[in-house]
Amino acid sequence: MNLAGLQKRLQKKVEKVARIDKRIKATAKEVLKVAAIGTPVDTSKALSNWKVSVGAPDNIERDAFVPGEDGRTAGASLSFVLSLGFAAIKSQKEGQAIFIQNNADYIIDLEGGKSTQNKNFIDAAIKRGLEVAGK
Repeated sequence: MNLAGLQKRLQKKVEKVARIDKRIKATAKEVLKVAAIGTPVDTSKALSNWKVSVGAPDNIERDAFVPGEDGRTAGASLSFVLSLGFAAIKSQKEGQAIFIQNNADYIIDLEGGKSTQNKNFIDAAIKRGLEVAGK
């Protein structure tokens, strides 16, 4: 193989990696969006604890972005979650892992149906992520 042929093969590999990276980011955005939107909200604490980190998990529980009662602050807290999460996803560089997690100490109870608002929202987010990743 000559140098021109090698350059062409390398360029194709670079383009393939770029396509994969784009799909990873699209999948992460969709998982975050579905999980956050599906999270039952009373005080906004569980919703506010959806975190995206790059390279390593972030295991610190946070307070609600916009504390409230009866879900009144869901929209404002959701805006913070998605804005921060999408910015973190955008910052991901090739080869870095993206972590999406929720550190609220009762998130599993909510997933299991503790709230009458919604359940299985994490499962729904994972299923949606698999759909996006599989395209």
